Amino acid sequence: MPSGLFCPVRQMSELSLLRWIAALTGMSAAIIVSLKLSQNFTAWGFVIFTISSVSWAAAGLMEEEPSLMTQNIVLTIINLVGIYRWFGFGKQ
Repeated sequence: MPSGLFCPVRQMSELSLLRWIAALTGMSAAIIVSLKLSQNFTAWGFVIFTISSVSWAAAGLMEEEPSLMTQNIVLTIINLVGIYRWFGFGKQ
């Protein structure tokens, strides 16, 4: 590959990549959950939300932003409750 071409992925820092993953998974999960097409589909939306909130919490840690980190630790717990409920764990 010629060195003069701009390649955003190659020049992206780990933090920037983590923030993009967090943003894209968060938007995707919001769409999936809002559609509520089926119980299983919505449950997987919460899994994707969890990936997003863990990514944002890690970004908050890397950036030394305690408010971002705290918010997303709480959102991770909420998302884990959503996973538990929507996948039907504990139901007999």
